[in-house]
Amino acid sequence: EAILRGRVALPTEAQVKVMTVHKSKGLEFDAVFLPDLDVELCSTNKLFVLRGSDPCQAPDGVLRYMNAKLQTLLPDDWQRAFTLDKERGINESLCLLYVAMTRARQALYMTARPTSGKPLQSLGSLLQSTLAGGTQCTEPEAVLYELGSATWYRSKPSPPEGDASSPPAEQATRLETQIALRTDTESAPLRGLRVAAPSSLVAPHVPIPLVRAFSISHSVGATHGTLVHALFEQVNWLEDFRFDLALLRRVALASVEPEALRHVSLDAVLGEFAEQLKLSSVQAALSQQRYQQAQFGQVPDSVEIDTEREVSLIIGDKLIVGTIDRLAVLMKDGRPYAAEIFDFKTDQWDAKQPKKWLKQRAEHHRPQLEIYAHVVSEMFNLPRSSIATYLIMLASDDLVLCPP
Repeated sequence: EAILRGRVALPTEAQVKVMTVHKSKGLEFDAVFLPDLDVELCSTNKLFVLRGSDPCQAPDGVLRYMNAKLQTLLPDDWQRAFTLDKERGINESLCLLYVAMTRARQALYMTARPTSGKPLQSLGSLLQSTLAGGTQCTEPEAVLYELGSATWYRSKPSPPEGDASSPPAEQATRLETQIALRTDTESAPLRGLRVAAPSSLVAPHVPIPLVRAFSISHSVGATHGTLVHALFEQVNWLEDFRFDLALLRRVALASVEPEALRHVSLDAVLGEFAEQLKLSSVQAALSQQRYQQAQFGQVPDSVEIDTEREVSLIIGDKLIVGTIDRLAVLMKDGRPYAAEIFDFKTDQWDAKQPKKWLKQRAEHHRPQLEIYAHVVSEMFNLPRSSIATYLIMLASDDLVLCPP
């Protein structure tokens, strides 16, 4: 009743604004407080779960929601549907948390309830696990993580004193501000990290001529590379792969914009892919036979394959974001003990100087592979010596090991 009768100032008028995360999208504030983080990562307060193979199509089944114990009695396809529904819910919660955490210009304050015993599946517990190194605090008002200046507000100019009878919005005075174009972007203050591709570490400041950026040949090369990677993404093992031309055509069409196919022959790319599957380098990397012999000193019990795995790594003031074309994680006794990273390259081959060309390409792509190896090392708790990185040079049919 008190909540219903209470009045909250409109966000456009009050100096202290109270709003939902959805309402805050696109807005910025000097300080943001997130007091309500004790919400479940994935809500179980739902009525139905949908089943379907394509999220863009109508579902082929609907089932009433049930608890985890009852879910284990369902057929495999329905258990998978419940798992996907939970993953979608967690993803939506994390997206909402990202929006909330990126509204602050100067300071972000997040509070959560102290936990004891088993960690809860809540946003607050997630933040405690990540920011506090897994420490679950039971003491009230304890600071688990702090970064930056706690007295940031002292550097802000104090607002001029106004008539106490006038509302806060009328007390504010306009400050004269001079706006100048900043030409040195590297020295500009950052709200967050600069997002960059792994290739930026090789030649971060090499400008691309405008005529090349908009050239048809440059666009054709990029489209061709995208198509080749999309097609190889469909291959887990060569022994199990079936060359379904209709399916591969749909995959290719979904991977690029229709406008990009104006200057690329899709039939030619599909035919080229069929021939690439026969290359000795591809056969050596994508075959199950590779792991039927000792790798890193022992024969793996199983190998987990992940294609087009998105990864990220913070280096300095940059967030390096990339995609591992093919990741093979070698398992022994149910635990990973080594990994192999494969990167498909469609670089134009220099037939006149093949050895020199291979050496130059390996050196050029080495920083990118090292980033991937570092991320995989962190993900699976593997030493760098247990991770091998390879380039699959499709133009020359070479499988190139790139040691650190």
